[in-house]
Amino acid sequence: MLWDDHKLKQHVANDIEKKINITAHQLGISPDNVLAISAQKALIAKIRKDNVLLQKSGFVELETALGNQIIAAKHEILGQSVIGECAEMIKGSRKLVQHRLISLRQQRAELRELRGLKEDSAKLVLAKVIADKKRYEASIPTFNLAHERISQLSKQLLRHLSADYLNASLAESRQAMGDSWTTVGLNQGMRSLMKQANTLAGHITKESKTIKRLADNIYDVFQTKHDFDLFDPPTLDMSNFLNNMKALEKITHDFCADPINVLTEKHFLIRRFFLGLGTQMQKIFSQAEKDCERWQHAVLSELISQMSEHKTSLDERVKNLMEARSSTEALDAQLAIIENEYAQISKEGQSLDMMLLHLLKAVKLPKKSKLT
Repeated sequence: MLWDDHKLKQHVANDIEKKINITAHQLGISPDNVLAISAQKALIAKIRKDNVLLQKSGFVELETALGNQIIAAKHEILGQSVIGECAEMIKGSRKLVQHRLISLRQQRAELRELRGLKEDSAKLVLAKVIADKKRYEASIPTFNLAHERISQLSKQLLRHLSADYLNASLAESRQAMGDSWTTVGLNQGMRSLMKQANTLAGHITKESKTIKRLADNIYDVFQTKHDFDLFDPPTLDMSNFLNNMKALEKITHDFCADPINVLTEKHFLIRRFFLGLGTQMQKIFSQAEKDCERWQHAVLSELISQMSEHKTSLDERVKNLMEARSSTEALDAQLAIIENEYAQISKEGQSLDMMLLHLLKAVKLPKKSKLT
């Protein structure tokens, strides 16, 4: 609009510079972060293949900035996400390695204790391990009941974030608007959807607390009876879901408050905006559903890992003690096997530590974008 071929080039440049400064002041940013472009001139330049005019239009500078900064930023975001996921997996594997090393140390200590013991004393050691195994097996039904109950509650929780629930909410909002696609109706519809989202988040949070209480209880049972590691199951956080919905509400409010939209009340534009809101809400609900599924897995994953290692350890301890009782040679052979596995597992732990260290070093501080 400022590009006027009838004006002197200096006057045009001054007008553009003035507009850049005003825009920068309004946005509270540096004038260097404002790009002046002419879409109309750029289109003509593209059609005519006029590179000089294309350069003057400012579009080349914009495309370069987008290519160099936004794509790089997306790569960095993706890289941070991948590194974060890998780091969590490595930490989980490292914890399993640690549990295995503890188990092997225990087996090694028991076998060394058998050396020089008489038959009756050796039987006592074996009887103690067998008693531990029976006590552990007696706790399995308690875990199964809790796991089944948590699974049932988890399915109920996820229903709140299903596509059917969202489609019903959107249909209800659309029905309330009727055929009057106005900014007032759109704003009211969005407020109604936001209210439903808050209620929904409240229900999900309440149900997640019930799940966490069940998980806390079963963790306490195994920690008290079988000396499992202390672990506090994570709490479900619905803040991302609510923040994303609030962002949509603000976008809707800004759209409806725009004088141009209020004065023109273009029904087709408002209808398209509403449909766009539906698409964005589908993404928000889908992400919230994935977050909830990850949380549900994390609630009992630590306990399940410890249970698996504990069972393996008990089975191996009974087997080793039974075999080692037959002769000194058998005992020494079992000790050698355990020592060898202990050394290998230790190396694996060191390798995981190195991998985690390399990943953490690979994390780069996000670069400040020149564009705002």
